Amino acid sequence: MNRKNNRLFGLALLALMGTAAWAQTPPAVQKITILPSRLNARILLEAAVPLPALAAAYTAGETPQLLVEFGPAKWPEPPAVPADETPLVKDIKVMTKSNGRSELLLTLTGKVPFRVFSEGSRTIIELEKILRGTEDYLIAPDVQSLLGGADRPITDLPAVDIAARADRLIVSARRGQPAIANVFALGNPLRLIVDIFDCRYIGPTEKRPIGKFGVESVRVGQFMSAGPYTITRLVFDLRDPGLSACPADLPNSRCSSSLRRPPTPLPPPPPPRRRKKPRKRPPSRTASGRIPAPSSSNPSLSRRTIPRRLLPRRRSRPSPRRRRKKPPLLKPTSSSPGPSSTPSKNSRVN
Repeated sequence: MNRKNNRLFGLALLALMGTAAWAQTPPAVQKITILPSRLNARILLEAAVPLPALAAAYTAGETPQLLVEFGPAKWPEPPAVPADETPLVKDIKVMTKSNGRSELLLTLTGKVPFRVFSEGSRTIIELEKILRGTEDYLIAPDVQSLLGGADRPITDLPAVDIAARADRLIVSARRGQPAIANVFALGNPLRLIVDIFDCRYIGPTEKRPIGKFGVESVRVGQFMSAGPYTITRLVFDLRDPGLSACPADLPNSRCSSSLRRPPTPLPPPPPPRRRKKPRKRPPSRTASGRIPAPSSSNPSLSRRTIPRRLLPRRRSRPSPRRRRKKPPLLKPTSSSPGPSSTPSKNSRVN
């Protein structure tokens, strides 16, 4: 009986140790995929479990770069950016910090609204392209697949709730069924559009001023009431691009859209450090204090590779002084007024 209990205890201990080891192992991202479309550009991170984003913001600098921080994870090699009709993503890099956390750096052609959410075990970073408003009405591919099914009932929307919390703005609408929403951005001025399909807004078109969280105002009204679709539209008048999460299908059949407070710009990532070349050790001196001359067995050792401070000092020989030639003495000529060396006849000796 004791042996059986010991075996059960040992199996339970091994199971707990295996569970602890599995919990400490960081998740591995199996694949990174970039899916561009006319409305947005998506970066899909496929793993066994979804990766929660700890922070996401644009870096401070002239180059538009979006930095998304995750927990410890194993990453594959980032893929090449595919060709796009209106390119938004220029480059993608994966970096690992000293504390074990990982960062995904996206270099873009411009700052756009974005959101980070999960679908099953996939983590999705969606970048909303800023449209000019002159194109036809565009629908995202995933939304188009949901609209291609059977006939769907149209529900009435009596009101929209707007609540401002400490760090975000939440706009929610109660529905009797899950919402199908098409999200995109328009420019001049910058607006984030959320179109809710199969929905009829009963109340009047209204505009509510916000003035914070990077949002100037929120507008609610009916966009399409007849035709192929029935659409209620939410318009967020933005000051600058930032993080948004819209929509989210909650268990209580609410369509919720939230915009967070714009975080302070993150500093740009440091450039990669260059590895220093190993410093060559100076050659050892002999007993006399001189450096041995390079031998044929070591031809790489020469005076150029030896530091100058270790070379023996050469005695400088004084340069021979040049003797200056004295200028020649000038001999007196006949025209010179100087005294003659021969005495004259008229001269007297006193």
